Amino acid sequence: MRKSRLKIKFTPAGGAVRIILVCTQYAQVIVEDNGGGIDPDFLPLLFDRFRQGDASTTRIQGGLGLGLSIVKQIMELHGGTVCAASAGTGEGAQLTLTFPTLQHEVASEGRGQQLFEHDLRGVSLVLVGDDMDASDFLQQYLEARGAEVRSFDDALAELAATVPDAIISDISMPGKDGYTFIREVRGLSAAHCALPSIARTAFARAEDEHQALRAGFSAHLAKPVELSGLLDLIVSMIKGDRSTRNPPQKSG
Repeated sequence: MRKSRLKIKFTPAGGAVRIILVCTQYAQVIVEDNGGGIDPDFLPLLFDRFRQGDASTTRIQGGLGLGLSIVKQIMELHGGTVCAASAGTGEGAQLTLTFPTLQHEVASEGRGQQLFEHDLRGVSLVLVGDDMDASDFLQQYLEARGAEVRSFDDALAELAATVPDAIISDISMPGKDGYTFIREVRGLSAAHCALPSIARTAFARAEDEHQALRAGFSAHLAKPVELSGLLDLIVSMIKGDRSTRNPPQKSG
């Protein structure tokens, strides 16, 4: 596992690396050590490409700063998340992988049958996000259920010319966040104002959901996104009773 190798690489001789597996409704792999730790100012940048905590030419460890970025991409492709914690330099660090289990995704035989019965033929969806690997995975998943899916890093120009059945958008994007994007979509036309839209984000607090709804999203899904929950939401918005839709809330 790449993460474990990174932990061993950055743990000094005589140090300790511990790997913990926790399995409830999610599977978690926790890798922790008592090594060099992570500066609190660097934690938000840890999973960025080509980032190094020590970027000096005299730093002891080698590498390009790609390892954890690759870990993050792989986790998101599987509908999971990765996060890091550290008390500071010299205090060791903890890295946590979280992803849905098969048992949670298909809780029973009946639930598994329901997943296969979701028919999205004739449904047009637009995916918006800058992580093309994660978008490609989700696009293939939805297309396997019959949906017509298009993926963009900024779909505003495309949406100005057409109105799909629903939008699924990331919140964190470079240049323009999802809140700004959905406000611009709502301003395109009356049809766009009523367009079902789902925010997909790692921000999972109640206030984050409220912010997404105030910005104009119809629904908020926290990562790791349960694919069954996403399917249920799409079906309820597109094919279910229209009265069950959560209308977008206008910001004051």
